[in-house]
Amino acid sequence: VHSDMDFEKFLEVVSDKPLKVLIAGDSGIGKTTFLNMIANKWAKGEILHNCEIVLLVDLSELTVLEYQVDTRTVLSIANMSVTQDMVNFTNDRGGKGLCFLLDGLDDYVDIYANKSSFVHGLLEGSVLQQSSVIVTSKPKVIPLVKHLTPVHLELLGFDEQHIQQYIQEKFRNDPTHIKKFSEYLDKHQSVKELCHVPLNLAMLVFIYDKRQTMFSSYGLPTDHQIDLPQTETEMYEKLVLLSLIGDWCKYSDGKCKVNDTLGTLDALLDLDPPGMVEVVYHIANLSYNGFLDRKNVFRIEELEPVLHTVKSSLLIVTRQNMFASQLYRLRHPQIKQFLAAYFFHSWLPIPFRKNLMEALHEGCHSSNYFEWEHCTDLLTN
Repeated sequence: VHSDMDFEKFLEVVSDKPLKVLIAGDSGIGKTTFLNMIANKWAKGEILHNCEIVLLVDLSELTVLEYQVDTRTVLSIANMSVTQDMVNFTNDRGGKGLCFLLDGLDDYVDIYANKSSFVHGLLEGSVLQQSSVIVTSKPKVIPLVKHLTPVHLELLGFDEQHIQQYIQEKFRNDPTHIKKFSEYLDKHQSVKELCHVPLNLAMLVFIYDKRQTMFSSYGLPTDHQIDLPQTETEMYEKLVLLSLIGDWCKYSDGKCKVNDTLGTLDALLDLDPPGMVEVVYHIANLSYNGFLDRKNVFRIEELEPVLHTVKSSLLIVTRQNMFASQLYRLRHPQIKQFLAAYFFHSWLPIPFRKNLMEALHEGCHSSNYFEWEHCTDLLTN
């Protein structure tokens, strides 16, 4: 954590009085984990002593709502059994005793364009003025809200010691696998740099482990193991690939037939596993449209065409609230970007692709910083 104060001092300040705090960090750096830790510490009575209620809200869930967000909506998204008396009580007190832990400000589209939104009002202090707000975001939103949040923290991820500790724990101190994995990282420095982001390291360990255990567990030839990734893009592709192979084997009772050329997503789809092309196309299409709309959460209705075929391990259920049916998301926002780019290159008609590329390039030269960031994300994938 990088800030103008140490972590313990930060907790004291937040516990002392209503405050607005911005926690910034790149995707996968641990922002959601950080908020969960704060919620757990509050539940144990260790911090936020001035707060009677702490509400952990995933802001991406608000993007599926088709009406104005208000106090009742946010309380319900936090999975509370909300009555009108509770809403009135909260509003009458001006939010006193409440602390909102808002996760993923960059996923909340209204913050870019709608200064009258409920979330903007919370940060500005025009809504529930006596409440505390701790909000996470990718760094790109900082220029938009830094004047609203007097305390800023930046999560920096793992240092070398944390990386080694994580590797040892995940491989249960097995010297053979620790040595092999460490040698792999030393050989590919660009991949090793990715490990400072905790989620990247978790994905690399998953790929290393799955490429060995999954093949043997389904009785597949171990000499057909998939090569370890050498770039960031390959890391996402191998994760998607192994997840889909696992789905294929699971839902075909292990009757999946792989060959020694199976090292890319294209190669898997060329084998035409039952229902697999349809699943990948639909999820990639949703990812592409979700990327353009800045949307990370999907309703179950949007996934009906593929859920009857296979419940892909690429998807996880978030939760169900009173305002929406069951919600799904991809396991990692960067997976969404990878699949969006894959859809762009694999399935979009060439003329449409050229027009979109021109529009994206124009966005990359836009004076609007946030539009520039959004366009370059897809182009760089």
